[in-house]
Amino acid sequence: ARRRASAFVITNDSDRTHFPKSFQERVFPFYGGVNVDEIPSAAADKTRDVVFCGRLCAQKGIWGFLDVWRRVLDEAPGVRLSVIGNGAPEFERALKEKAEALGVADSVDWLGYVNGEAKYAIYRSARVFVHPTVFDNNGMVAAEALCSGLPVVMYDLPPLRHVYTTGCVKVPRGDKERFAHEVAQLLSDSARARRCARSRTDECSQGLLELARARAPLLRLARRTGLTAARNSAPSIPIFGIICVGKNRKGVKIR
Repeated sequence: ARRRASAFVITNDSDRTHFPKSFQERVFPFYGGVNVDEIPSAAADKTRDVVFCGRLCAQKGIWGFLDVWRRVLDEAPGVRLSVIGNGAPEFERALKEKAEALGVADSVDWLGYVNGEAKYAIYRSARVFVHPTVFDNNGMVAAEALCSGLPVVMYDLPPLRHVYTTGCVKVPRGDKERFAHEVAQLLSDSARARRCARSRTDECSQGLLELARARAPLLRLARRTGLTAARNSAPSIPIFGIICVGKNRKGVKIR
């Protein structure tokens, strides 16, 4: 399948290492964009403290983050965590049982699935965003939070270094004590939180910049191969026969 494809789209430039040298000119990283039109422009009252958004599963780190949250409460008593997202019913049930066992259940608001303008309204009303994912290669919710003016705390995952170069506080993967401390510090130091989030415009535009960079060579490839139908449109998977590559914990899947 790789030999027959005209081009390859990957969701992080770090994934190009899985292609042989002869394929490199046909590999194009595409990063997601944020629909900033859905983000409220008016200033919002900060009625929430910390927000997590993502699928409720092991990959997104919410299980381990409850341990982090216990430590945050030790440093900053009285703060609250808003959790956006849903997952398998048995996993959600286990999460809430863990929250009870840790003694943090009364400080967590489980909001379920929220999207679009309602989600951004929650972001805008919060003070800190947490992105505790344990393996990932893009993490769009962090970009959404940055565009909403929030500082982001995340684990320092190598693939995310290609995506989030500024605007985030990064801690070593698995260091729950450090993660909790950074969250508590941002909650207590509003000036630092503003400095951390100041570069959000750069992060918001990252996806569009990468799209613009990748689109031109793809269109040149289309014209060279006679596929000129794409000349006046965005790159199309059916036209190019693109193979998308995504990484999971066990390695790489080509699909």
